[in-house]
Amino acid sequence: MQIMTPSIYQPSEADMTMQSGVVQYRSARKEHPLAGYARLHESLLRWVTTFEELSFKPMSLDELILSGSFYQMLSEIDPTYFPHLNPKIVKREPQKLAQDITVLKSIYTKLLKNLENWFAVKLDDTIIFDAEMISLKRLIGQKDPSELLFLTEYILIVACRGERKDLMIQRILDLPEEDQTNLQSLIQRTLAEESASHYG
Repeated sequence: MQIMTPSIYQPSEADMTMQSGVVQYRSARKEHPLAGYARLHESLLRWVTTFEELSFKPMSLDELILSGSFYQMLSEIDPTYFPHLNPKIVKREPQKLAQDITVLKSIYTKLLKNLENWFAVKLDDTIIFDAEMISLKRLIGQKDPSELLFLTEYILIVACRGERKDLMIQRILDLPEEDQTNLQSLIQRTLAEESASHYG
């Protein structure tokens, strides 16, 4: 899959800080620009269900958030950086995990920490991911899909740049064309950041 760096997103100086020569975009974000696009949500769910190791196939964004699906996806993408969780935890249905916020929060805390490490090592900080960029309170609280979409942008990059990128990209290419376009739109902003860090 050829992912083109978009030109439509031009961040302002207020959106970035310089750190070690790398442009870093901070979380001044409030709402994801595609948060209200229902067809994108559907595409995201169809992509999620292509992962073979999921113990639960989420049918809605709420179920996706309240399950261990994101971590299981990352474990399938790169088990070295995202070692498998205790099956007793991830096999719990979202309704049960939702009743134990402490466990759910611990899953996401581990996910974000490992994701930060992956970007630092694998991409040598050309794209910077800071765990604090994602608000667990807003994500788990399901106040809006913005935090979920911001997180998904980075997970897509891990899928398309990681050790199993050929397989992961092929899975996306096997989806309907509209889904491919919608998923690509999710990572455009982050790829624009990477382009700006190299050529800005």
